[in-house]
Amino acid sequence: MNSSCFRCKQALVCEHPHCSVCLRDFHPSCSKLDLSYKGANTCCFSKFETISPMATQSSRQNMSKSSSRSSSPLIPTITNDDFSAQSLQDSSSIESKFGAFIANQMSFNNKLSDMINEQNKQLVADQTLFNNRLSDIIKDQNDKLTEIKNIAKSVAEQQVRIQKLEQQNVILSKNVVNLSQQNRVIVNDVHDIREGLANMTKQPSSELIISGIPAELELEPKQMNNANQNDVNNHRTKLSYIVKFKSVYVSRHVIDLKKRKGDLTASEVFDCPLTSKIYINEFLSPRMHSLHCKVKELAKIHKYKYVWVKNGNISVRKEDKSSVIVDRTDRDLRLLETS
Repeated sequence: MNSSCFRCKQALVCEHPHCSVCLRDFHPSCSKLDLSYKGANTCCFSKFETISPMATQSSRQNMSKSSSRSSSPLIPTITNDDFSAQSLQDSSSIESKFGAFIANQMSFNNKLSDMINEQNKQLVADQTLFNNRLSDIIKDQNDKLTEIKNIAKSVAEQQVRIQKLEQQNVILSKNVVNLSQQNRVIVNDVHDIREGLANMTKQPSSELIISGIPAELELEPKQMNNANQNDVNNHRTKLSYIVKFKSVYVSRHVIDLKKRKGDLTASEVFDCPLTSKIYINEFLSPRMHSLHCKVKELAKIHKYKYVWVKNGNISVRKEDKSSVIVDRTDRDLRLLETS
């Protein structure tokens, strides 16, 4: 007769675990399930043996024979005290093993905790080192950014300076052009002065105009020094006379005196009481004479009131209080047309 599993009561047809203490048979899966129970059978689970169904049957027969020979059927072979003692012994063994397991687990936990602490310390150190390096990098970047800002500011200042220098260069260029024009005018004036001096040396006379002398005097230039002997109080129409000097030096003296004083009367030059003003016609070079003729024509067309020559320059004024226009070259003629 085949034996059955103590747990599921099914027949055992293959090799299966067999408890050598309580002589119970189990399926392999049922013996594992019984390990979760905390009953009286727990002490037997550590003494399983794998036997065949035939061995189980013969073992039971041998047990029954020996029990029939040695004891009465009413008295069990294993008493409750023996089973309790064995259970206590197994419980103490389990407790000692469980205590060892707990000790090992606590030791493992301590080692794991120490390892975690070491790793945390290393992580903190690495994080601190990383933060320090990051702080250094940020500081370096800020320094470079500040340097770039300073360079940009310096470049902007240099650009402003360059713009100012360009403006000054434009002004200086205009000044150079003006100075060049003035130099050309000065050169022309020097040329005209030299030409005028050459003409003065060739022609021993200069014109001197005296206005306000009575017409009935009929004075000749050579008689001008005796003008004070005649009646000068008559109020007839007054004429102007052109005086020609025989000496160039005398004419230069009179012209220089006129330039220094501005207004010059006849009594300051001649031995006479006449207060008539003296006007001097300056000799002009051919170029300035041609320019003078053009200026007078334009002044007549555009209704200018005054045109005069002073110190080699041709001056024009439209009204009594208007500004004076000085013509030195042919390019200055357009000023008469635009004013």
